[in-house]
Amino acid sequence: MRIKKTFLFLSFFVFLSSFALVKSVSEDQASSTFDEDAVSPESSVKLEKKSKFVRKRFAAAKGSAGVALQKNLGTFGLYAVFPEGFVKPVIASRPDFSSSGFYLKSGNSVYQLNRLGGIPYRLAVSGGRAEIVYTIRKDRVQAEVSLSMEIGASSKDAEADVIKFTVETTNTGSDKRNFAVRGVFDTVLGEMAYTNFSTAKIPRIDAERQFTTMLTEKWIVSKNESTAMQIVLSGTGITPPKTVTLANRDIVSSGAWDGSYYRENRIFNSIMSYNNSAVDIVWNDFSLSPGQKSAVTFYVVIGVEGREPAGAKLLNSLAAGETVFFAAPAISSATAAISAAHSAPESPAASAPAETLEAEGLDPGTGGKISDSDEPQKLNTEAVDSSPIESAEFNALSDKYPNLDLDYVQSLIDRINGLETSGNIIDPDEIVRLNDELDAILSVLRNK
Repeated sequence: MRIKKTFLFLSFFVFLSSFALVKSVSEDQASSTFDEDAVSPESSVKLEKKSKFVRKRFAAAKGSAGVALQKNLGTFGLYAVFPEGFVKPVIASRPDFSSSGFYLKSGNSVYQLNRLGGIPYRLAVSGGRAEIVYTIRKDRVQAEVSLSMEIGASSKDAEADVIKFTVETTNTGSDKRNFAVRGVFDTVLGEMAYTNFSTAKIPRIDAERQFTTMLTEKWIVSKNESTAMQIVLSGTGITPPKTVTLANRDIVSSGAWDGSYYRENRIFNSIMSYNNSAVDIVWNDFSLSPGQKSAVTFYVVIGVEGREPAGAKLLNSLAAGETVFFAAPAISSATAAISAAHSAPESPAASAPAETLEAEGLDPGTGGKISDSDEPQKLNTEAVDSSPIESAEFNALSDKYPNLDLDYVQSLIDRINGLETSGNIIDPDEIVRLNDELDAILSVLRNK
């Protein structure tokens, strides 16, 4: 089933492409970032541009851990960084990491925290810390959710290998309300490996499982022969989850908040995809009076070069109260250049304690760039200057008058192309949503 108005919208896309190309000739092309073809560590294939559209991102990398914020959608990517300068996504990277993320629930309303969910956001990166602040302004629900990802080390003598997640919710409304937070990670590493998942007690999980406590299991690991991601969900300072469900990503996305979609030992398949596994984490509800805050905290540990992620060491460090290693984690000379290329310089301005970094667009031969590809990507290890900007705020598309930009048009085109060439059954709700956005865009064009 094809989506209506696709031809007309693609015509609009071609028009914008031509406009952007002409404009780029007269502007400084150093501010553009391009998607690049993936190369394996053994390959010396020259990287080539895949898109004329600007796709700037905010990124931070230290040691073996990297975070990239997707400017056009308000999503985040997680990477393993290898000593040679290669990086590899540890969650599904297309389209624009939008299959992973967080959700906020209040009453019967659930808000997908990114631009596709209609939520405005702000991005910021400073040193080894990346942050996205989402603002919910609805009739009855007003809240702000800060997603902070801080790179540190699992122990004092270790290189940076941990990403600390803090999801803080603030009630900005005038009434007391109940909230809940949900996190979904679209995993990729275990889908072509010996097993999809493992825990501290279960060495192999290849079908749906659900946990109501992580006291024994401690963590969820997704890994292949070279790379591992370990989501640590139990320990000192970690917020205990209400449920943790391992299931097919499509089933998770369409399933109930409480995990009632779970079917024991059902394999990770659906009518939409094969062996597409995901981790669905739901935390307990909490009540906030106006102005009050509440946060959930957990950790993601990265393992590279076939090494097991150091979650056990991290838990020992947390139990001993050793948290200072997040302030200034040691990094090797092999990855220092990557950190420099993707981290903001210290700012003397007292008014901006956590300055916002706009990652510079780089040619493959002139500097490092974290790739959108699921394959290993070679990074140039020469540091490149980056120009910080004071703020970066992005409004959601309204139903009738969207705030158009090329990045968002490109993401819609990618999604439409993916649906129409997948050969799978298309979700009717997705068709309705895309058609509504096409109608809104065309309406704005007619009024210009």
